[in-house]
Amino acid sequence: MRLPSIIRRVPPSWFAVLYCLSLSACSDSPIEPDMTPEQPDPWIEVLGQTVRARAVHAFAADDVFVLGVNGHISRFDGQQWTLVDALGGWGMRGIWGSSPDNVIMVGFKGRVARFDGTSWTDENSRSEAFLWDVWGSGPSNIYAVGDDGAILRYDGSGWKSEDSGVSANLRGVHGTDDGHVYAVGAGGTVLLRTPGAGWETVHEDASAMLQDVWAASSDWAIAVGDDGPSGRLILQRANGIWTTSSSAPGFSLQSVDGNSDDDVLAVGIGGAWRWNGQGWTEEFSGGALVDVHFTDDGATVYQIERNTTSIEVGGTRTPWNNGIGDTGVAAIVGFGDDDVMLVSASAAHLRFDGQSFSVLQNPRIRTRHAWGNADGSRVFLVGQGNQVHRLENGVQSEFHTVQSTSGLNTVWGVDSELFVGGDDGWVAHFDGATWTDTQLPTTFHGPFIGAIDGSAPDDVYALSRDTIFRFDGDEWTIFHELGDDYFLDNLLVVGPNEIYAEGSFEFGQAGLFLDVNYFNGTSWTRPVRNSSYSIADLARAPDGSVVGVGIRFFSDPSGFIMRGRQTQWAFEGLELGLGFGIEDVWVSDSGRTWLCTNENVWRSSAP
Repeated sequence: MRLPSIIRRVPPSWFAVLYCLSLSACSDSPIEPDMTPEQPDPWIEVLGQTVRARAVHAFAADDVFVLGVNGHISRFDGQQWTLVDALGGWGMRGIWGSSPDNVIMVGFKGRVARFDGTSWTDENSRSEAFLWDVWGSGPSNIYAVGDDGAILRYDGSGWKSEDSGVSANLRGVHGTDDGHVYAVGAGGTVLLRTPGAGWETVHEDASAMLQDVWAASSDWAIAVGDDGPSGRLILQRANGIWTTSSSAPGFSLQSVDGNSDDDVLAVGIGGAWRWNGQGWTEEFSGGALVDVHFTDDGATVYQIERNTTSIEVGGTRTPWNNGIGDTGVAAIVGFGDDDVMLVSASAAHLRFDGQSFSVLQNPRIRTRHAWGNADGSRVFLVGQGNQVHRLENGVQSEFHTVQSTSGLNTVWGVDSELFVGGDDGWVAHFDGATWTDTQLPTTFHGPFIGAIDGSAPDDVYALSRDTIFRFDGDEWTIFHELGDDYFLDNLLVVGPNEIYAEGSFEFGQAGLFLDVNYFNGTSWTRPVRNSSYSIADLARAPDGSVVGVGIRFFSDPSGFIMRGRQTQWAFEGLELGLGFGIEDVWVSDSGRTWLCTNENVWRSSAP
């Protein structure tokens, strides 16, 4: 168990200089581990980067696809979201479909992928352009637009490039069933393709940036974006003439869609605006909306900000966490190789069944840590605020309010008992029937409980900044004190005679050292101490050994994994582009290791 990264102390880069100046002054010399090379392809990217949902396409209120820029798709069936394997890959931007078994997404370097109702397959677009949007009038007439005036068309047999006649970056495309297609982009560019003819420029404005377009007929369309410092911009075409329909202070409009020429919605940063045939009115304010889509059954689907999709039916708008957010994975709670829960900091939680992810709603707290019972039927979550939450049968509810005034940092349990640690030195103990809250005498420098772990209900340990406490089933007492120079982060209890406490040791002007403290039942030793590594978390392996993951301060973005026990440890490099975001590690009963950063989830390819 480890201190959540939201309150962990991470040494800044200038500690490297201090360390070099005075390493020789250390009386307890650092033990610099030998770093063996990483083995070929030992890790599988399970989830992929979870940064920013970008687009939405809805066939009905109970059949919605949301695209993340990473290429992952979250699909809604009216009750829950499922994360669909969509090949992955950074820089996906647009999504459209003629039916649920014919969905297209486009993005970076001309990438086009198609969903056939079961799986996704890459297609050869014959383009290297960054593609921003895609639309079609049917399965054999699809257009994609992108940078440098790129326009691609799928005619049922393959993708072919069309001459746009411009070099502007194009951002949006939409058309009508009779063959009139509009494309918009930088410089206020509006292109029109008419049946039997090529593309022609019908509007330009050097100060404008158009993001999207929607066409009701061959001669009625609306384009949205911004006109630079002036604010949001809406252009409207009627009778062959483009006019400024609305321009107002504020941020850029990002998307537009409609039911008819008297029912159109434009959305962007700050809210949504509706056209009723006569003028524009504010539909609602707030949020940073990136996409909007009407469905044939009358529902309106908004992609709000980065992880929330709002579905409006009959005037009632319901927000849903879609599982594609940028809030990161805070913890891994594993029950087996085919049952792993990824706990989100504030977006939806994800649960892996060995093949795919389902999405569990998390509408309540900014989660810092979680723990689940052995069969996975209950998961307990703590975080910002002083409430313990219980997730049971997919429903998250409040379970207990601790007297801590600021927040809760860690949770651990055994059998029917549960232990929670929070700010101001508070620990809470649930004995299966009642809760008892106790405030421990933490130091001024570390008035919080950062980690709790144990081997039995009467052998539980809690750590603050420099002190380890023990619960014997009746009361808490000070078990070990390390001194003001310590910043303890992680605690792992294998048994009463095998305890590991890890953190940072500040040695004068030498800066901070990684410090692993090991208790053998009689005394404490330090088997590992060095200046270039920081451990994010420790976990037990099924063979009794300990696994730790972390980063190398001065060789970012590489990380490391260490394995060992007691005084014998081996280190191996992790070249996963981890940066400073490693959050948690868990080892299954088969020996497969899972680790998460604040954006990615990885699993070892073999035990």
